[in-house]
Amino acid sequence: MTYLRKCAQTVFPENSVWITDIPVAIREKSKIHAGGKPPRNVWQPFAYETMGGIKGRLIYAPEISGAGEVSIPLPVNGWYRICLGLVSTTPGCLGISIGLRVRLDSDPAFYTVAGTGINFFWELTDNLWKSACLENSTLHIARSASQSSLAWIRLEPMDASEIAAAERRIAKRNKHGLASTCDAYSASTLEDFYGEILPFRESNVKKLYFCLAQGDVCDLLPTRIGTQTRHHDGDYMRPYDRNTAVALERVRREHPDVIAKLCDFSHRIGIEFHASCRTGAMHMSGFGRTSEFFRMHPELWCVNRDGTSATRLSFAAPEVRAHFLELFREMLEYEVDGLNLIFIRSLPSMLYEQPFQESFAAVHGINPMELTEDDPRVPAHRAEVMTGFLRQVRALLDEHEARRKKHLELSLTVPATRTVNEFHGMALKRWADEGLVDLIMVDSAVLNRFHDERPSNIEYEYFAEVCAGNNCRFYPKMFWELEKPSGIKILDAYREILKKGAAGGMIWDGFYHYVSRLTWWEYVQMLGDDDETVLDAQIRRRPPESRLHLLKTLEGFDCDHYPPHNGF
Repeated sequence: MTYLRKCAQTVFPENSVWITDIPVAIREKSKIHAGGKPPRNVWQPFAYETMGGIKGRLIYAPEISGAGEVSIPLPVNGWYRICLGLVSTTPGCLGISIGLRVRLDSDPAFYTVAGTGINFFWELTDNLWKSACLENSTLHIARSASQSSLAWIRLEPMDASEIAAAERRIAKRNKHGLASTCDAYSASTLEDFYGEILPFRESNVKKLYFCLAQGDVCDLLPTRIGTQTRHHDGDYMRPYDRNTAVALERVRREHPDVIAKLCDFSHRIGIEFHASCRTGAMHMSGFGRTSEFFRMHPELWCVNRDGTSATRLSFAAPEVRAHFLELFREMLEYEVDGLNLIFIRSLPSMLYEQPFQESFAAVHGINPMELTEDDPRVPAHRAEVMTGFLRQVRALLDEHEARRKKHLELSLTVPATRTVNEFHGMALKRWADEGLVDLIMVDSAVLNRFHDERPSNIEYEYFAEVCAGNNCRFYPKMFWELEKPSGIKILDAYREILKKGAAGGMIWDGFYHYVSRLTWWEYVQMLGDDDETVLDAQIRRRPPESRLHLLKTLEGFDCDHYPPHNGF
């Protein structure tokens, strides 16, 4: 019988239902092996006790293990917060995070989760995974790509107001919300991608910006106009990068309709799916991700005033604009909710190359090289060129709107300041007033040599001005500088951006920065509720310090004064 007990510690609700002897609770007893020299296809049980008095047995599988999926029936019905006791370590120690893949019967994919600790070796952390309505449910457990372990399952019953808040998040009914990007380059299977998207279902993330092209280099998008990723060993700095590229090519080969599947999966769980493109990601030495169009057309490269080429294509050239429009047309063959053009790390879009000189001279009757770099006519002409291009993009979206019978959104991801945007011809106010752009995702970058990215860089007054008197909105990037933010800091940061005119917040690569490590996702997923007391109550109920549980013993050995790793 499943081992259950109530925990008397004050950091936990007294009515929590605990499963602390995981090996006993697992149905598949043959997949558990106690003692030395375990086979590679089993989970190992370890007895533990924390300094706070939690006792039990966890299951563990090292990275090289082939231990298979196991399942645990959950002995409750109704709405519960599901908390997992995870073996945790400080980021960077023992390789990548100690993780786990978990799902309920009702989930269409596995979630990948991990805890974050502060210790060099092991400790246990209590992590909120999700809120769910359980009906004779079973928890399924599988290994992650690294070490895997589960120490306990804790089930907290929810009251009516908490249930209502969870239902609002799932139904995406709150006025404000979040958007998340996905670089689409770190998963190895279609199921992995599902697992990256699925956690947003329980949050106020309403929009997913999924990167289908780095410049015109496509990993998953079957493309006629762009470049498919190359796999020559000499093109890659690390085996990891080449192996990832090969895995993505395999996904595309095994699932020719992979984009359609990801789009449909997102829609089924209530998430908008927007096709993103990093417009300037044309070439990076050693990464095998150089655009063939870029290689073949050096006459279309951006060029500095001193004649040095930049790793960008010039949008001053009609051929470049036409090339990208055809790439966008391919993206719009899918049921996407819009296009997202990423201009951070991708500017300039034009400098002083021959196409720009010719275009400028045709309008102004003078070569721009005869002017100083701060002559206002230079950025103004860049703005004219980019405005013409965005009108073409908007017309392309309108063309597909007629077929889809719904508005298709055009969003831009842009640098943090007025100066940087205007220097590069990003006429944001003009585009917003003209109705070309629906949403501006404001990054924290200022595009200096040192890759300075801090939320404090964002000039809120400028973006509020851009979106004043029109239907455009802006979402600023959040939290990058908060390596170990408290729940209160996260809530305060979100409230502050709304006060400054934002319509919501953007989290960059949300899965990797927040979701996969549950430590702060517990709070971030609740941001944006119409009832602000929801997150306040969660922070009071679950302050960050309540998660950490230092081990007293592991397998009967001392882990306090003389932990086992000290001898190595």
